[in-house]
Amino acid sequence: GGGGGGGGGALRLVSASDEATEAVGAALARHLRLGDVVLLHGDLGAGKTSLSRGLIRELMGDPLMRVTSPSYLLDNTYDAPGLGGVVHHMDLYRLPVPTDVSFLGVPGLYADSLSLIEWPDRLGELHPAEWLDLHLAIAPGGERVLSLTPRGGRYEGVVRGLEGEAPPEWGAERTR
Repeated sequence: GGGGGGGGGALRLVSASDEATEAVGAALARHLRLGDVVLLHGDLGAGKTSLSRGLIRELMGDPLMRVTSPSYLLDNTYDAPGLGGVVHHMDLYRLPVPTDVSFLGVPGLYADSLSLIEWPDRLGELHPAEWLDLHLAIAPGGERVLSLTPRGGRYEGVVRGLEGEAPPEWGAERTR
């Protein structure tokens, strides 16, 4: 709780497959720009890497590009023509909590790149000022439920844009 005001809360989407999750990532990519930070939450296997793959492929303009989770490297970087800059895809799963992640260049790199961060609880105080929270959960039927919550006015626009182009099968709805 706390904060809030303005906007319609979280956007909830349902994805029936890895391909659909990638498609959500690709659609989201079209609304992001340098300086944006997306924090990815969800259990192992919930689809964080699928979503990141779709997003990065869209920004790279390469639908077949190999995009893997940066688990062991902590940070994979991509020079994305569609963005005019760098994407940082971070997976902080292997770091202890709490830890000082400043060695990864945060928070400085937030301003001039697009950051996708898995397991963002490891960031501690090096959290961005504004960000997009994206939670992925596995539903009982196996589909993925994605909840996008804007944390700041800039991201309200991102979420609204994504909602506007969501196909019917995503079952987009705003929650409070």
